[in-house]
Amino acid sequence: MVEVILDGYKYQYHKTEQGGHWTGVAGYKGSFGRYPNCAVPTMMWGPLRKKAMADGYTVSDFSAPKEKSKSNRSKPSKAKKPKNSISIF
Repeated sequence: MVEVILDGYKYQYHKTEQGGHWTGVAGYKGSFGRYPNCAVPTMMWGPLRKKAMADGYTVSDFSAPKEKSKSNRSKPSKAKKPKNSISIF
């Protein structure tokens, strides 16, 4: 989990399968999502990400986990069963 302190307030980035989101954690009360356990507005995501990169976090900390690819192998064809009858024409 990524934690960043920006302007005297602590934020956390939560990674999800769809991407992720920032939430406020602790600090003074004010505007722009600076309340504990509240989502941070998207206009603050850029400065928070820049601060996290400056603090040593990497791009992979913000990227969504990759889905496992399914193999595209086809199922083997089944051999036809011999008929138990005789055809006379």
